[in-house]
Amino acid sequence: MSTDSTQYTAAYQQGQEAIRKATEAWSRSFTAAVRPATGFSAKDAEDAVDRFFDLNEKFLDAQRQFAKRVMVSLTEASATAAEKAQQFASA
Repeated sequence: MSTDSTQYTAAYQQGQEAIRKATEAWSRSFTAAVRPATGFSAKDAEDAVDRFFDLNEKFLDAQRQFAKRVMVSLTEASATAAEKAQQFASA
């Protein structure tokens, strides 16, 4: 059974467009609501978004490195267990 990748591509593009529109709407609403009260500028909002995503990028990278270390450890432990089981069975 094969899957038509164009369906996934179209769904992905629709999702990306929805996220883009939602982000733009949020940005407009945030700017309209906060700027008059605080003097926040669009640049301040952009900087805050950049800092948020930079932080999450670092967090995701740390999770990736942790997952890789766990997989290496599990693979090594599995190989050791299989070796011990083989030795036990041979004895």
